[in-house]
Amino acid sequence: MNRAYRQNSLEIWEYKADGRGSMCGGNSADGAMCDPRFSIKEGGNVGIGTTTPSYKLDVNGTIRGNNVSPSDSRLKKDIQPLENPLHKITQLRGVSFNWKDEEKGTDREIGVIAQEVEKEYPELVSTDNEGYKSVAYGKLAAVLIEAIKAQQSRITELEDRIEDLQSQISR
Repeated sequence: MNRAYRQNSLEIWEYKADGRGSMCGGNSADGAMCDPRFSIKEGGNVGIGTTTPSYKLDVNGTIRGNNVSPSDSRLKKDIQPLENPLHKITQLRGVSFNWKDEEKGTDREIGVIAQEVEKEYPELVSTDNEGYKSVAYGKLAAVLIEAIKAQQSRITELEDRIEDLQSQISR
């Protein structure tokens, strides 16, 4: 295994006998080890704040950005309305929690439980190579939109019924 270090620098390369390599950048005043600021592994996974990224981009810390997804109807086919959104959304719990691993943060968080979401909307849950589940929170918006519409339709129906009953009483 060949290693190339540069003191007081952000470059630390490691090459294996077969020519594959990885890179880690951070503080390395003595050139002996990398206090990770970022790492790029041989499979292309990039880590920020971690030397063992499990995903194409794995960040240990707070991130900020604009997350947009293509949604143009011209890019989609087999478009179907969501079925029973109100019933399905009532099967989910909004919870507050603390992470077991304090490296993920020590502040109280809010969210949902991936296993519960997976029962109703499996397409919103992904599972990593260690079996841990993640939720595509942004995609929950579509479910919530349809659930609100279903609820509003039911409210309007009940208001009309109340109005009819009140007019019958008034006669």
